Amino acid sequence: MMSDQGLPYKRILLKISGEVLRGGQSHGYDSKILGDLANTIKKVKQTGIELCLVVGGGNFFRGAEHCAELITRVGADNIGMMATVMNGVALQDALKTVDVASTLVSNQPYAGLTEVFNASKHQADIAAGKVIIFVGGLSMPYLTTDTCGVVRALEMNCDCMFKATKFPGVYDVNPAQNAGAKHYANLSYSDVDVTKLGAMDQAAYVLAKENNLELIVYSLLPVENILKIIQNDPTVLYTRMK
Repeated sequence: MMSDQGLPYKRILLKISGEVLRGGQSHGYDSKILGDLANTIKKVKQTGIELCLVVGGGNFFRGAEHCAELITRVGADNIGMMATVMNGVALQDALKTVDVASTLVSNQPYAGLTEVFNASKHQADIAAGKVIIFVGGLSMPYLTTDTCGVVRALEMNCDCMFKATKFPGVYDVNPAQNAGAKHYANLSYSDVDVTKLGAMDQAAYVLAKENNLELIVYSLLPVENILKIIQNDPTVLYTRMK
């Protein structure tokens, strides 16, 4: 179980950006990042925390950015949802190599790959020690994987959603474009609209706020960050929202 100094979570949802999985490549996976992530997930489970995941598909396709004359927004979003399934399969295989049992779950069946979501069954599975990997988004266009993450965190009775991104938390401006960007260690849903800070989309924000879902935004790399945050390591930069 966690040490007395760790953050008080029993069950968390980890939302992973597909873009981060590609590392320095133009698309696909960085095998070292994927392997390190699997090992870190195993270590998180060894602390006693129950874990489920939502994975994005941005290392293959970002629906909202690929709308064109021949591809509608609905079509682009559907392609993006299928990209998350590819990432889920890769992550499941990586977890197998470190002896972590997992189940791929989606709203709509992908024959031979996923189970159809059932809240009662999959809550029981996670309580029994399995990692649940949610793929395919919410099977609806116009809804991001951030929104999917919040919905699944609430459905699975998670204590917190960890959002793994390219940056170590939330800033007042884009840190990639402004070296003087101010980092926020703690934010309150009642104090700030995080959609204006680029931390998440409006639908996800409203759901998280209305349901008092705690959110931690942090950098996926190095992948050990999540373990250090759970252990309340002061050397890791992140933003905690509640």
